[in-house]
Amino acid sequence: MTPAPEDLAILKTAYDGLRAANEQLRTANLNIYHSMGMKLLYVPGSDENQSHHKLMEQHKRRAALSDQDVKRDWRQWLDRNRDVLDSAEVIDQELDRVNASKAELESVQTALRACINRLSRPYLRNLTILDLPDEILLEIFEHVEGQHYPFTQYQFDPIWYPRRDIQTLRLVCRRFCSISSQLLVRVVYVDLNQESLTRLEEISRHPTISKGVHAVKIVPHMYNSSFTEIEHFVSYYAEEFENQIDLNERAKIWELSKISEDVASDMIARGKELVATLHRLLSWEPCENEDHYRALLFEIHERYLVLLERQDSLIQSDDFYRLVGSAIARMPCAKSLMFDDSVHSWHAPSSRALMVPGADLWERLSICMLQPLTGYEVTRAHLEAPNYGCIIPLIDSVRRAGGFLRRLIIKIHSLGRPMDLVPAPDLRLDFSSGMQQLRRFSFEHEFPCGDEDSDDDEGQVTDLHEFLSACLDTSSLQSLGLDLRGGEHERHFPLCLRQIINRKQSLYKLDDIFLGQCALDYADLIAFLRRLPKSMDYLSLSNVRLLNGSWRGTLDALREKRPRFASLKAPAGAECEDMSGEEYSRLFEEEQFGYRTNAEAYLLNRWISNPMLADPPELEE
Repeated sequence: MTPAPEDLAILKTAYDGLRAANEQLRTANLNIYHSMGMKLLYVPGSDENQSHHKLMEQHKRRAALSDQDVKRDWRQWLDRNRDVLDSAEVIDQELDRVNASKAELESVQTALRACINRLSRPYLRNLTILDLPDEILLEIFEHVEGQHYPFTQYQFDPIWYPRRDIQTLRLVCRRFCSISSQLLVRVVYVDLNQESLTRLEEISRHPTISKGVHAVKIVPHMYNSSFTEIEHFVSYYAEEFENQIDLNERAKIWELSKISEDVASDMIARGKELVATLHRLLSWEPCENEDHYRALLFEIHERYLVLLERQDSLIQSDDFYRLVGSAIARMPCAKSLMFDDSVHSWHAPSSRALMVPGADLWERLSICMLQPLTGYEVTRAHLEAPNYGCIIPLIDSVRRAGGFLRRLIIKIHSLGRPMDLVPAPDLRLDFSSGMQQLRRFSFEHEFPCGDEDSDDDEGQVTDLHEFLSACLDTSSLQSLGLDLRGGEHERHFPLCLRQIINRKQSLYKLDDIFLGQCALDYADLIAFLRRLPKSMDYLSLSNVRLLNGSWRGTLDALREKRPRFASLKAPAGAECEDMSGEEYSRLFEEEQFGYRTNAEAYLLNRWISNPMLADPPELEE
């Protein structure tokens, strides 16, 4: 059944008018948003503008849903109207005019919708949500799932907030259950053991769940060869447990949890008794009624050595890399590979806690001592450097299996043996070919603290540069993050950008940059910036030390990239060394307009003159 010809003509006219009204209303909303932003420039602290902030956020959200580039539109509008809207009074008049126009357009929009509804409703099919295609239903379910940071936007890791709503969706009907099952597993965490690999294999072969996996995160927690001697093994954990008990006692654990003070006091007392027993057993002095505990420690140590041997065999096995690479290549959306040696929420918190209410302490002791160590624990205790030789083969295994990566994110506390990160000469060309579709690369590393041999430092720098050069051998890169932090002591890892600058590959897509905790040569930095696009999306430097040159020239070079978002935190070197604390705070610490420092405001084109000039900068008019 179709409408009469005269009704069709009316409907066509009404729909054309509605599209025009929608477009004009969108323009009116943008003008309101821009006018509010202009008013905030003139009167940033007024009470009236608190409501303006809320309305501006609403406009931002609406614009995001329609894929609008709000900041680009704002710049263009500002260039056109800067000379006209030169005071708060003129802006108020413009706001009144645009709001009146918006009200008229909304009334027209309502009338047209009523007309369309009246003419078309008798001919509409009786459809339900189940008539929508699977792709649209999946997008709806992803909104129910919760917001996460897009992989391609800025220097944020992807985050999913699991919702009970997804579990509820699966109970509605079989179709909802089938579609929403794709949201059950977004990131697969892989420990270096056979059980974790088996789980990865099962997920990758599941016909539904595998479709929703976006990333595989390798957790390189390793058993340490420093513990081949039982004395070192027991001594390490005796000290760890003593520190853990002392921390719980000083923090008054009963005030931070639901357990009573009496229960907590009893746990602490029993924990101290256990630590004292461990120290007595370490002294090898005859102890009455403690032979059982000594035998238990020998048994735990033997089990630890077995786990160490199994892990070493696994890492050296070709089957390990073939299984991981095939699993990633098999899952259609799994284009992200991550390495992170921190402690994460998927590990049961109790697995590393000695004192658990109601648990046997010696049983807890066994569980804790049989856990692999994180990179932080290895670095802090100065144990044998972990073997990260698995990283390069794991990255290359995806290419060997016929897949490719778009995102490669590495967070490790120690470089371990630095040469392990350098691809072998015969593998280098093939390894680089697997990076050709890489869009985002992020590397975060904790440089060892304390007194380090200068030759070792130089070797680590060289090996790191070789590794970065191999990973960045692509012209498709859009996002780059390098964080070479130095732990508790401020040490800046020399980062040579020359290898990136001198590459033949173009950097025309690289509009998202983060550099942190590193030392840079001024000429290298300027040459690097010149190879980047004329307009940047994200530009951030944190705790960067200039080895030569000037920050004044660096600010000018950064400003020329016209970043949409810019951040400059705790710069060091060059003029900063001779700058007074008051002057440094004025430039790089005190937040001014829009929660930005003077230097950041200059980078974002908010100031006319460089703030490092002798005279204070003036607000751009």
